[in-house]
Amino acid sequence: MNFIKKFWGAESAPETELASIPGALNLVRGPNSPKSSFECIYPDAELSLMEADGGHRLVAHQVFEEGAVFDDEDPELCELENQRLFLVDEFLKIAYSARDSATVISWRDPDGDDEDRFEFVCEKNVPAGILDMFDITARRAQYERKYGKPPASNADLEEFNFDEVIDTGVPLHASEERKDKEEQKGSEKQVVHPFTDGKSLVEKECTLYFYDASTNTFVIQESNVKVVLLETDKFEFWIEVRSHDSAILGVDLRDAVTPVFSHESVSFIFNLLLENKTAVSYLIRFAEEEDLAAFEQAYNIATWEFQNKASWKTLSEVDHNYLLKTMRSEDVVMFDDDDHCSEEDFEEVDEEDDDELEVLTEWRGDKQTHNFYRNSQLEVGNVINRSYVVRGDKVGVFKNGDDMEYYTTISNMEAPDGTKLVPSSVMLHEEDRAMILQDRDNPEKLFHMDIEYGKVDEWDLCRPVVDFAPVSKHAQTTNEKTLFGVASRNMFRMDPRLSGSKVVADEEKQLTSVSPFTTIATTEHGYVAVGSVNGEIRLVDKIGKRTKTTLPSMGDKILGLTVSANGRWVLATFKTYLLLIEVANETNNGYTHSWPKDSKPKPRRLQISPENTAYMFQNTREPISFTPAHFNSGFGVEEQSIVTSTGPYVVTWSLPKVLKNDPSPYLIKRYDSNVTANNFMFGTDKRLIVTLADDVGMLSKSALREPNRDTLLDLPSTKRKS
Repeated sequence: MNFIKKFWGAESAPETELASIPGALNLVRGPNSPKSSFECIYPDAELSLMEADGGHRLVAHQVFEEGAVFDDEDPELCELENQRLFLVDEFLKIAYSARDSATVISWRDPDGDDEDRFEFVCEKNVPAGILDMFDITARRAQYERKYGKPPASNADLEEFNFDEVIDTGVPLHASEERKDKEEQKGSEKQVVHPFTDGKSLVEKECTLYFYDASTNTFVIQESNVKVVLLETDKFEFWIEVRSHDSAILGVDLRDAVTPVFSHESVSFIFNLLLENKTAVSYLIRFAEEEDLAAFEQAYNIATWEFQNKASWKTLSEVDHNYLLKTMRSEDVVMFDDDDHCSEEDFEEVDEEDDDELEVLTEWRGDKQTHNFYRNSQLEVGNVINRSYVVRGDKVGVFKNGDDMEYYTTISNMEAPDGTKLVPSSVMLHEEDRAMILQDRDNPEKLFHMDIEYGKVDEWDLCRPVVDFAPVSKHAQTTNEKTLFGVASRNMFRMDPRLSGSKVVADEEKQLTSVSPFTTIATTEHGYVAVGSVNGEIRLVDKIGKRTKTTLPSMGDKILGLTVSANGRWVLATFKTYLLLIEVANETNNGYTHSWPKDSKPKPRRLQISPENTAYMFQNTREPISFTPAHFNSGFGVEEQSIVTSTGPYVVTWSLPKVLKNDPSPYLIKRYDSNVTANNFMFGTDKRLIVTLADDVGMLSKSALREPNRDTLLDLPSTKRKS
């Protein structure tokens, strides 16, 4: 069932949701009340713990089904009336009990009689770890309100552990008989969850923490526990944190969002997005570095087996070493508001960038286009100083310069037969005078559009094309007519001057027993790199010839691929990380010769730090999901920077810092909506073009910041032009 959930608070202080639990809200009155002893307030509800400038609040609100019709003329006002708010204070005496395998959270009614209490009956599938996190966070809020400072340790919170719960005796369902008071108290808070069955792959002692967004820290949930990685079925795995007699937390390996290992803090960090959209982050800290290393290796092997549905034992030792190096997390530094790197640590900022230029130009096409489409594709000119943004069947054209200005719109793009074109992929061609389009409904065809006159030609390829690229890194700046493409298991050259199919027959290579291809990129010498669904990367010196080097499968789908102009670096984009691989140097060239069998290129894994990931996840409720990354590019320009985005964040990496293994190699910028595409202006890494759902922006790289609570949470004050 889908739900619409909204929270309404004071306009003067935006609220942050720290935890949320689904269930039902009841009011239980004392024996001396003249009213009914039991009243169901909201049968479908959520209980949220909110933080605002005025303190913490419990918010219990009714959950409405999607499409619900409100009697009130103002549906927002109606929803506002269907919620109860409580200031989190010692007076509430928040307590917990167990009833019929469900946890009940109760608190005093501040407007009722002394014995009146609200009861929130949690849904039975709410994980115990979420309830523990809710409990500790609520107790910390009570401590801070009472003493005006955060607690020194969890021991300070014991005074807010109210065992003397008023026993209302009201059953979980009104029709059930009352429970015995002693039986109720005996089952308070402690629900034993049996261990999950399975083959133990690794088991290590640890401490379990959860992320407290109000203090921006991980706080202890349970000490002296063990984390176990289990194989529950063939290529199925389960992570479980156990006390001596109960499973405290259990997670299917596939449900751990953006998992990261931190060798600096000897810990494993992962996130969960629950069915009710509650975002939760956990940290498992190991006693010894050796324990972390053993767990990380077992976890990475299990991940590879799950994604590839194959046994790790089938790989060679060389592939084992390559993959484990690739999957191993580099050391990262958790951010500290009192210990920031300055922007000058990343690069010398030119005076022209000191203004931290950031201009957004609103472009939504016409009203009809705005209603159905959003900005989706971005191409930045290599010869003509223009940027092109695709929105449905239209392309917005913008001037790049000291500022960014709207120039014109190419409207109502159509195929020669009059069918509307809605491009899913675009590429500038022939000195930026043409654009190659792929329509989302015609994968076996490409379309050539003359940008100046709008004339569209159709290329029949007789095979579904999954990606295409210029025949060399800067071929788009020339009058070169041909281009390269990949189908599911084919690499080929396309020539529009051919009659019939535009595929050049003697420059096509078909591979039958490989993972399907996803993307293609070329160097300035015309060497080719091809990415695949399972993460394999193939290097070729010439289209139509055999693969010279194959980098082993990671198991993750490659979403984007680019290469440095000289071919030295391959940059692959995966959903939650980037992979930077040196494939050509003075000793070996993976494009022209097979890499020695006893070695593989050294990969570098680029990812957001665990602490930043947790904070971003808590505030956006979206896991890391990178858009295709790009190097800065230009004639005679050495690659210095990498840009990508995830959700509302633009992220840039300094390549020199990455190569020096600097622990803080990236900068970040948040927008008020998700970034759909971005890239550097041609010839520089100082300015970027950024595309949002309804805006197109030019951004000075000096406007990006070292990640901290302010830069990850605060929305920008952006100059907009209409």
